[in-house]
Amino acid sequence: MENTIAIFALGAKAEVGFDDAGNLSDQVEASLTAKGIKTYNTKLVVSDFNSAERAADLLKHENISAILVCVATWSDDSYVLQFLKEMDKPIILHAFPHMESGSLCGVMQIASVMRDIGFTNYRTVYAAPGSEKSAEDIIEALGSFEEKRKTGSADKAFFIGSIGGRCGGMTEIAFDEFALFEKCGAIVVNISESELEEKVKKVSSGETAKVLDDLYGRGYRIDSTPEDMKQAVRYYLAMKALIGKYGLSGLAIKCYTRFMGKICLGYSLLSDEGYVCSCEGDVNSAVMMKTMKEVTGQCVNNTDILNPLPEENEIIFAHCGSSGFSIAPDADEVHLAPVRIMDTGVCSLFRPKTGTVTAADLVGHGDSLRMSVMTGEAVEKEYLFPGNQVCIRFERDVVDICRDVIGKACGHHWMVGYGDVRKELKEYCEAHGIIFQDIT
Repeated sequence: MENTIAIFALGAKAEVGFDDAGNLSDQVEASLTAKGIKTYNTKLVVSDFNSAERAADLLKHENISAILVCVATWSDDSYVLQFLKEMDKPIILHAFPHMESGSLCGVMQIASVMRDIGFTNYRTVYAAPGSEKSAEDIIEALGSFEEKRKTGSADKAFFIGSIGGRCGGMTEIAFDEFALFEKCGAIVVNISESELEEKVKKVSSGETAKVLDDLYGRGYRIDSTPEDMKQAVRYYLAMKALIGKYGLSGLAIKCYTRFMGKICLGYSLLSDEGYVCSCEGDVNSAVMMKTMKEVTGQCVNNTDILNPLPEENEIIFAHCGSSGFSIAPDADEVHLAPVRIMDTGVCSLFRPKTGTVTAADLVGHGDSLRMSVMTGEAVEKEYLFPGNQVCIRFERDVVDICRDVIGKACGHHWMVGYGDVRKELKEYCEAHGIIFQDIT
């Protein structure tokens, strides 16, 4: 398939014209073939994350010269973004005249996103399917492409589900979707709170009972009510269903205060299954957690800096209690209990295991996106905060550390992973155009 142009259709099932998407691709292919252009029609209509992944897998051919996307209707632009991270190929966006389909709107939206992420190797065509103009404009576009595209330096794209957006009052955690995609490869999938709650309603009693039986058999101390335990398990299964539906690597849910105690147990279970889960709708933290998980190979603890202890040169890091059980020293340490403040639901309360740790924070936007790190020793400490408390002892004066956290405009959410991985994180930042700040 040397110098072959690959074709797939893009559309949203709810939009007018979706049923004709495959026919549009066929008509465009026929007009190109008549002009002597080699084509590879995938016969795919991309309409969700699963079909987008299938298209990406099919199109990983080095001898494909470009990808033609027949935009049949308005559609989620995230599907096209997958190709920009996974394939080094030029893209032609083909819009079609139609009053109700939103095809032209869809191409306008996607082109705007491409411009803002720095991707320049695309062209657009607006013509009737199968027309002479359609074929001629596509051929002209093929001859105008640059040799190399530029979409940032991140590798394969991954998806983080944002449910409910970020928490109000935490402007510092506002996330820049363009920067996270361009620099880190993260595509944010915006999911409504109502979709999560609808999934909860559909969880079967049989599924719930099976998970509950497992939890009650683990030997954990449990003080949450049976009803709260059932509810927490239903939320876990609902979140897992959304992860499967959208092909997510993790979740960032605006838990405070609507979902406090409802999602925390599910976060712990999902963390042990390989997903990253950040609190308070902080998408930046979810991306930071994924990076640290890949570097350390272990669950990452979502925490806040709560209290420096100058006499011991230690800092208490903790949050409500949603970390993976695999970083607890043993089952006897785990306590399932209501969330603090609200006194309801289920949180996973324990002090994680000791050892060398790195705490990292990711905040900012555009070229100010910055990662700050500090490394110390997680040590034994009495339980001072009801959550996943980790007490880190540092070599540097902890008051000076806290001054630097403020002075260097770090955030208040710190992801704690095992091992001294400052070198690896610095290399990651250098490769991806992210500001790196070593606090210790």
